[in-house]
Amino acid sequence: MKFYTYIKVSTDEEFVKAQENLINNYIRDNNIIINKTYLYKENTNKNKVENNIDEVLENLSYGDSLVVVGLDILGSSTYSILNRIVTIKTMGITLHLINENLVLYFKDERLFKVLFSLLSLEQSKRDKKVLDAKRTRQNNGTSLGRKSGKKTKSMFDKYRKKIMDYYHNQVSKTEILQEIKKKDFRKNGNASKIKNSSLQALSQYIKKTELEQKKKDNNKRGKTYIENTATKIKPSDTEITIMNFDGTFSVIADTVEIDTKTEKDNQKSPLIEEKKIIKPRGGLKVIKKKNT
Repeated sequence: MKFYTYIKVSTDEEFVKAQENLINNYIRDNNIIINKTYLYKENTNKNKVENNIDEVLENLSYGDSLVVVGLDILGSSTYSILNRIVTIKTMGITLHLINENLVLYFKDERLFKVLFSLLSLEQSKRDKKVLDAKRTRQNNGTSLGRKSGKKTKSMFDKYRKKIMDYYHNQVSKTEILQEIKKKDFRKNGNASKIKNSSLQALSQYIKKTELEQKKKDNNKRGKTYIENTATKIKPSDTEITIMNFDGTFSVIADTVEIDTKTEKDNQKSPLIEEKKIIKPRGGLKVIKKKNT
């Protein structure tokens, strides 16, 4: 187990010294030996600041400890702070918060249940804001959503196979998220889009992927059945009776193709070979009868 510290550097020298003093006093009072201190310059871009924290976390291992001055070092909003604490927990890292006089042990499940609940609450608030904004746009006559037929891409798509392989092999979602974050960070560094992703986002992605796969499997089974049963009707051995629009009937013999949708719907019927709903070139529904 190793100990690390993170200090946010800014143009305010007193702010930096205050952090250093607090950390030095804390490690002295608790007989802690620091293996490495990470210093990062404060940036006006809040995303850059939070990425710096994630970069520090990527260098830590399971069982390590991170010492910071306070919660505000972890993010710029309540949601980002809670999300980062949950990430730290899933990575198996113990977090020391000096100002709050609090040590968050990653094995303390009761505490993290509370944090998970708070994170869900914050997510609900964010969702409500989005919903309110949508309603406002609707009332103003502004169009919503993506263009029809356009499929939204996910940041998890490039790791889809690996994610689903892990999931089907009973690997927990928290472990999957941790592994994917590390892999993406090694590949993209600070440009990684997955590093700030939440466990909830991964769960939704897995659920969506499973539903899509189930639909594909169902469609594939239906297509296979149709390919095995669909045939051409030969004039020599088939009589076709068509109901005309005026209610009269006409008898024809022509080559027509089976309406695959209707064929699929009737696949469970024991009478499927005796009676088939088919669709001729003219678009009228007809009934196939066997010659007697």
